[in-house]
Amino acid sequence: MEKESFFDEKNIKNNVKISNLKHIAFIMDGNRRWSKENNKDFKEGYIQGSIALNKCISDCHDYGIKYISVFAFSTSNFNRPKNEVDDFMKVFVNQLKIMMTDFMKLGVSAKFIGNISVLNDDLKKFFNDVEKKTKDNKDILLQIAFNYSSREEIINSIKNIITKIKQSEIDIKDINQNLISNELYTRKIPDPDLVIRTSGEVRISDFMLWQISFSELIFIKKYWPDFGKEDLKESICEYAKRKRNFGK
Repeated sequence: MEKESFFDEKNIKNNVKISNLKHIAFIMDGNRRWSKENNKDFKEGYIQGSIALNKCISDCHDYGIKYISVFAFSTSNFNRPKNEVDDFMKVFVNQLKIMMTDFMKLGVSAKFIGNISVLNDDLKKFFNDVEKKTKDNKDILLQIAFNYSSREEIINSIKNIITKIKQSEIDIKDINQNLISNELYTRKIPDPDLVIRTSGEVRISDFMLWQISFSELIFIKKYWPDFGKEDLKESICEYAKRKRNFGK
């Protein structure tokens, strides 16, 4: 029997088609607070958060989402205690190794965005290996924002453009939105249609400030480790009810 698609018109609230939903970005907030409220070591929150992410990617695959972006580790997160940062890095690498099996099954191609160049050699090599192993997968492109700051990303794009002007590769009159977009970490990737942030916080926190200018925003009170398929479904249904006018 053919599997019923969530995107069938009869399954969407108000019979709204959402075929234009291609890219969802997630601000995966609340892992540490989940640990505290559940009397767990903070590392357990990140482990459960990675499990939630793996399930979310699978659910997005079922729903036909082609692009996923996740805010995994911000540049400002390095201001946390060193032992906490080190423990997070270990958990992140271990969990990503586990997730690789599902990446291959689901056809997920992983790409790391952020200031990767300043990370230690082992981490850079691991990220590079993940990208190489998954580069031929075609079903989903997963952008993992790591050591990421949107302000820094925009500053870097300005520096790149200035360099090209100095080298006479472009003229100042060539500067437009497309040119700037092509200098960002996310070049050639469609901007997010929908941004979902968990934990009840209602802010963007320096995440894709340029790219989400016209994205729909949804804020969920649940902590990220508790985010599940029903939450994703409800968010998509809420997106389907909204009318996007792209600033018009």
